[in-house]
Order: sequence, then structure tokens, then C-alpha cells
Amino acid sequence: CGLAGATAKLSDFEVVSHNVEGNLTLAAVDGLAPIRSAKRLLLVRLTNALNTDMAFTDKDMTQLESIGTIPSLLRNSKFTVRIRNANAAGLKLYPLTLEGIPTGKSIAPVSVKGKRALLRSV
Repeated sequence: CGLAGATAKLSDFEVVSHNVEGNLTLAAVDGLAPIRSAKRLLLVRLTNALNTDMAFTDKDMTQLESIGTIPSLLRNSKFTVRIRNANAAGLKLYPLTLEGIPTGKSIAPVSVKGKRALLRSV
């Protein structure tokens, strides 16, 4: 998890920017292949999901005051990541609905340098 604006740099995955606190996770999903040689990757972005009128005793949300009501409200965010992968030029993000269904959209890299692709959410 990271605060809005925090960055992180690993050998094959870098969080260049994100505007809302939350989590960005990248995992190879084709067996035991590392990110740099995997053919299929899963990028997950998690932010807060809170009920309508949910209340806490403090800004850190450590103690619940009121559970609120439905519907739950999801916080949207924007991010930029850099991924090192043998197929960097061919990488694409395929956004999913909350039910995990493809939206039909795809996001190509903003730039590619060698085996590193820079991808930005929309």
C-alpha cells in the first residue's frame, strides 16, 4: 500500500505515479515465469471502497463509528507504471468491470525503451 504520490521501484516493476492512496500489484499469471519473461501479467489497482455515509472516529479510519448503507462507493484513481518485460512493445492494459468482465478497451504503452514499457491509466 502507498500514499498518494509515493513511488516504488523494483527490478521489473515501477510505480512512477499514482494520485490516490492504495495498492498497485503486478503478478505473472503463466506459471512460475518472472515478470520480465512472462507472457501474461495481471495488474491490480486497489483503492478504498466504503459504504455511503460510512463514518470513522478519525481520519485514519482505525475505528468504525457507523457502517453506513449501500451502495458502496469506490474511489477511482490514475496511475503510471513501468514494466520490464521481453514483450514490452506488445504489452497492453485491458480494463475490467467490477465483475471482472473486459470493458472492450485496451491501453497501449505511452512509450517503450528497450524492454521497459511505460503505461498510464486513463
